[in-house]
Amino acid sequence: MAIYYSILVDGTPDVSHTEQIAFVLRFVYYGIDKKWVVKERFLGVESLDKKKGVDIAKLIKDVLNQNDIDLKNCRGQGYDNGANMSGVYKGVQAIILQRNSQAFYMPCSTHNLNLAGVHSLESSVEMKNYFGRIQLLYNLFSGSPIRWKILTETTGLSLHQTSQTRWSARIEAVKPLVKQPREILLSLQKLRDLNLTADLLIDVKSLEKWIQSFEFIIMTTFWFKALQAINYVSVSFQSENITLDDEMKLMKILIEDLTRLRSSWPELINEAHLVASGLTSYEF
Repeated sequence: MAIYYSILVDGTPDVSHTEQIAFVLRFVYYGIDKKWVVKERFLGVESLDKKKGVDIAKLIKDVLNQNDIDLKNCRGQGYDNGANMSGVYKGVQAIILQRNSQAFYMPCSTHNLNLAGVHSLESSVEMKNYFGRIQLLYNLFSGSPIRWKILTETTGLSLHQTSQTRWSARIEAVKPLVKQPREILLSLQKLRDLNLTADLLIDVKSLEKWIQSFEFIIMTTFWFKALQAINYVSVSFQSENITLDDEMKLMKILIEDLTRLRSSWPELINEAHLVASGLTSYEF
């Protein structure tokens, strides 16, 4: 078995708002086929009601001790970019480094990519409004079993909310709008037959108008292409066999793809016109 390892730690609050922290070991060993193999082993999940770096670092040490794993053999730390984890003075990585100067910290690439997406979206009011309307569409149908039934029976699909923790996963929220915009529009129109409140009826009419706009088509066309590229890289980053060289190559390709997409507005507009031409109920 391998002696040296890296520790991967991530946490998320459960329904009771208690932080649930997962622990994974990543190591390399020489397999029976005489090849070096990267492996990951799940150690477990622990609850913690504190978020300070010193408390999480203590929990990491305790979990390692419980599993008879020596901290001095740790050669890497992998966490997100939160100040309590990555801080150079009081962060977990700094505290672990004080105990073992060879346990080098590597920021989570997927988390970095997610933050880049979040901040780029916040720079554009139009983009924020677009995803806000997708969330409103989801909330409208998911807020009632009857409304959800109308959606699924009309479209054969489910809607997805816009993920905040995995930004690239928003492709699942955009995908139904690409596949069946007409059917989603029809589902909205069927909601008018229900006994809706005045506020809900306003939302229905607003979303109907939005889906019948050219802005909706061009935005959906753009984001589906962009999120496909981003999500592919995000998922690839989470592979246990990924290397730093592979990540650098993937990021280079992603930047090239997004740069190319950014310069392809004439093609995107033409494609959106083709989509719109098949939707006779759309108004421009």
